[in-house]
Order: sequence, then C-alpha cells, then structure tokens
Amino acid sequence: MTSHVFAAVAGFVVALSTMDWIAEFRTVLMSGGIGLLVVGIVAWGLTVRKQRRRQFLQLMSEYADRHAAA
Repeated sequence: MTSHVFAAVAGFVVALSTMDWIAEFRTVLMSGGIGLLVVGIVAWGLTVRKQRRRQFLQLMSEYADRHAAA
C-alpha cells in the first residue's frame, strides 16, 4: 500500500518536473479520472437503487401484513 502511494507521488513529481506537465496532467485526468468517475457514479447508482428497492419491498410487505391482519 505504501509503495503504491510512493509510486503515485513520484510519478506526480516527475510529471510536474517536465515542461509539458499541464498537458500530461490533463491527459492522465482525461484517461484515468473520467473512467474512475464513471465507475464511481455507476456503483453509487446501483447501491442507491438496491437500497430503494429494499425499502420499497419492506414497505409493501408491511402494507400487506397490516391489511391481512385487519
């Protein structure tokens, strides 16, 4: 884990030390950053959807139980 952090920091420092660091940073951001952002949004959406579905099913079962008891 620590070696990954060190490698990331070292790569960032090397990118900053080059003259064209803005374009390099933009390229890294566009390729990896957007991919990670999309994966994060999809994972968040699926999690929220699963929670909402679970809440809906629980609400429906409580509703059915109440009407069955009445």
